[in-house]
Amino acid sequence: MPQLDLNGARHYYRLEGAASRPPLLLVHPIGADLSLWDLVVPRLLARFQVLRYDLRGHGGSEATAGEYSVELLADDLLAISSAVGWDRFALCGVSVGAMTAVQAAVQAPQRIKSLVICSAAPHMHAPPGGWNARAETARGSGMQSLAGPMVERMFSVPFRASEHPHVETLRKVFLSTNPDGYASTVAVLRDADLTEQL
Repeated sequence: MPQLDLNGARHYYRLEGAASRPPLLLVHPIGADLSLWDLVVPRLLARFQVLRYDLRGHGGSEATAGEYSVELLADDLLAISSAVGWDRFALCGVSVGAMTAVQAAVQAPQRIKSLVICSAAPHMHAPPGGWNARAETARGSGMQSLAGPMVERMFSVPFRASEHPHVETLRKVFLSTNPDGYASTVAVLRDADLTEQL
């Protein structure tokens, strides 16, 4: 399990593919981990060297205390890419991973060759009950009560009905996510507003 101690936390990552190919960094959404990309990475390796990592508080990365910010997550991204020797790279993120990618591009535009953002907005509007309630549910009750709605947001009804194994894999990853790490990342969705930066 390759790990890096950077920016005040331990980060789990995977670097795959030939170093001679263009570098591509992938950032997963909240409540997931780097396994989100398992089905697509084999196709990408024909053209890219691929770096993916678990966001702070997710998967094999450390859940540090306190609420996270989009700037902190972008600092993590830039530190990890530097640690593997990447000066300039393509970047793709989903949801909070996309917000992290945009912030990284704002902080270090000279390092980002191209940027793909998916399922994101400059500012995420609060869900029913608010972001703080979602964070408190994770901390107080664990991830079980949040898992069903998360799967519904991530996958269409026909895809869920197909019983594709990726649906259950993502549910299991979500359920294993550290509740404190998840709640700390919810603060990014609550607070980040990238409108002016965009």
